[in-house]
Amino acid sequence: EGDISRKRTVTGDYTPATSGDAPETVMRAIDVSVYLKERVIRIHGLQSVVEAKDGKIYRCAVRRLLKSLLTDERSVVTTGDVVWLRPAADDEGMIERVEPRHGVLTRESRRREHVLVANVDQLVIVMSLVEPALKPHLIDRYLASAQAGKLAPILCLNKADLVEHANLQ
Repeated sequence: EGDISRKRTVTGDYTPATSGDAPETVMRAIDVSVYLKERVIRIHGLQSVVEAKDGKIYRCAVRRLLKSLLTDERSVVTTGDVVWLRPAADDEGMIERVEPRHGVLTRESRRREHVLVANVDQLVIVMSLVEPALKPHLIDRYLASAQAGKLAPILCLNKADLVEHANLQ
């Protein structure tokens, strides 16, 4: 009871900022002999699906302490993240740590950053010229997001055979 029970002691590894954009962080220290360093392949609600290097799939929850340490983003873990997980029975696990990200695609959701995918190098934007009609404004938004996330954008315009080439120019 009292002030002592409301305090948390977290030991961690200091990660200095590598660029002007990346903040300095303290990530939770872990025992690398017990945990696995793997990649998140998809998110289903509160569970993250993590694929091990040997192909084994783990359904993982995120440790509550990790959620409380990282509050700037809408979600702590996203597709593409490299995470440290503690395996449990029945192909389940607990995500204990998220490695620093590079190459992220984000959008703003309720005044908070929502990371759609992390640790990627390219963004392929596929748009239809007709059926549905071309949306140049949407292409601009994707290009701006790619530039902000330091991704190499590739624009692919589909259904070019259905329009007059003079109208395209």
